[in-house]
Amino acid sequence: MFLRSSKSSVKELVNGTNPIDLDRIETYLQINQNAITMKNLLLLTIGLTLLTACGPSKYITNDYKEYSPQHRKIAVLPFSNHYTGRIPDNMTAEELLAHRVDESILFQASLYHQLLDESGIDDDQVQISIQDVGITNSKLEKNGISIEESWTYDPTELASILGVDALVKVNMYKDQMLSRTESALVDIASSVIIPRTTGNIIGQHLFKRSAKIELTARLIDGTEGIALWAIDRKCNLDWRKDPDDAVREINNTISKKFPYRKNL
Repeated sequence: MFLRSSKSSVKELVNGTNPIDLDRIETYLQINQNAITMKNLLLLTIGLTLLTACGPSKYITNDYKEYSPQHRKIAVLPFSNHYTGRIPDNMTAEELLAHRVDESILFQASLYHQLLDESGIDDDQVQISIQDVGITNSKLEKNGISIEESWTYDPTELASILGVDALVKVNMYKDQMLSRTESALVDIASSVIIPRTTGNIIGQHLFKRSAKIELTARLIDGTEGIALWAIDRKCNLDWRKDPDDAVREINNTISKKFPYRKNL
């Protein structure tokens, strides 16, 4: 079989020890044309190369290795949530803000749980304490900081107020809002005490079309206020998915690349 006879050569191509030689690939294909197509082989080569090249280490800054060893606990902030689409005619400015705050808390809780899922003792797992988002939001409220005010608050002051060494701050821009129903942050935040909710909360329903999402996530040192890790993502998301799945898919781009792993 082709795959068996050329296993070592294909492995060399994927690992980059030999350059991609189209003549060699065509020779392999002639051995068993039905085994694999040139297109599939090239996609496999490129795909595996991207997987190995886009690990968490790609997104750390020059300051990460200097400051991160002193970190013991971090906090995930409410998402800075911006809406770039058309505002419904019957929605007031107060309702729009309440909606943005609701979504901000939902995405924050989702990312918190996904980072917990990534945590563990293995070298490829996240190894840092993450403050419960209920405690984070409660401390914000006790210090007179609203959810929307936290979006632009000085990160070093927030870190001091929250009692953490670093902050996860995410700016999100999207051209469609999640629709609101009578349900309240049901599955994702069910185990999180959310001290503040406003208006009608995001419910469980099916989204009706695709939306454009832009994310900028940063890990900010709580003392110096400098970015230690950052990732930017643009994507189109199918809003027809269950809302919990849609939120998890968005946050997956952050949690899978998050640092504090020994194998960086």
